[in-house]
Amino acid sequence: MSLLSRLMGAVDSGYMPYSHRSPEGLCARWVQWGAASNIAWNPIADKTGARASAKQPDDVWFLAGCFGGSVTRTCTVPANKELFFPAFNIWASAKHQLPDPSKISGYLHIDGEDITLERTYTDQPFIVKGAWGNPVTESIMSKNMFVGGLWKLVPPLAPGEHDIRFGGSNGEGFSIDVTYKLTVNTEY
Repeated sequence: MSLLSRLMGAVDSGYMPYSHRSPEGLCARWVQWGAASNIAWNPIADKTGARASAKQPDDVWFLAGCFGGSVTRTCTVPANKELFFPAFNIWASAKHQLPDPSKISGYLHIDGEDITLERTYTDQPFIVKGAWGNPVTESIMSKNMFVGGLWKLVPPLAPGEHDIRFGGSNGEGFSIDVTYKLTVNTEY
């Protein structure tokens, strides 16, 4: 992928030691998606849901966490799309070690129902080539990254309105709480 494409914010999958649909592959792809937009257009930094559809892959729909605190977003998702997202995650360059994963806690409620999360960590680095001004790698230079946390791959939701609330903590004072007012639309 060209430097111009990355400056413009195209998702660059780079080297991936995982199958794209494996839990680790989905986590790595989510980080690459988060790095594909500068801070002004980034779905993780988005306060309203206006950026939720940015650069979505064809095979799954990513939902974004946030950079701390609480946020409520409204967005529309195409019918028949699985959702994938972290209730709480941590990423780090290969030069740094991920914080102690045993301290991470999280929750997920879909339409008021408690949903079990999966603890997933990449044990091999993957390449992230971020857009200029992105808040994930803070660089357009390639970085070897690791990611881990509490994640969920949700089967396609029925058409209509849904409430999704998730969040978590690193056990050391940092936490997030994210609510999506989601519309699943068959005419997307």
